[in-house]
Amino acid sequence: MTFLRGNLLAPLPEPVDVLLANLPYVAPGDAPTLPADVSGYEPALALYGADDGLGHLRRLFATAPHHLRPHASLYLEFGYDQRAAVEQLTRAAFPQGRWDVVADYAGWDRFIAIYT
Repeated sequence: MTFLRGNLLAPLPEPVDVLLANLPYVAPGDAPTLPADVSGYEPALALYGADDGLGHLRRLFATAPHHLRPHASLYLEFGYDQRAAVEQLTRAAFPQGRWDVVADYAGWDRFIAIYT
């Protein structure tokens, strides 16, 4: 495993087999609804995504296909109410891919595993 510092996938020197990302995905307008143990603990930079919360994910999906080798995997967390939007991004970026959505302990769909 190699850790690279940079803006999303820009520092990758070549395509990879696995990408794991935990990008900010909370819409800034949802800030007042977050539990205090989240909003008071996590830095805003780690919580809030651009626009509707999916701005960072959109940027990742726009470039990820070029940074993944054939038969690679991409793993992402998303908000409890963002499954449809994330699946739409997945379908557009990886039309030949398949994916699995996994629920968290509360039963909310919160994680996607994408296989190219």
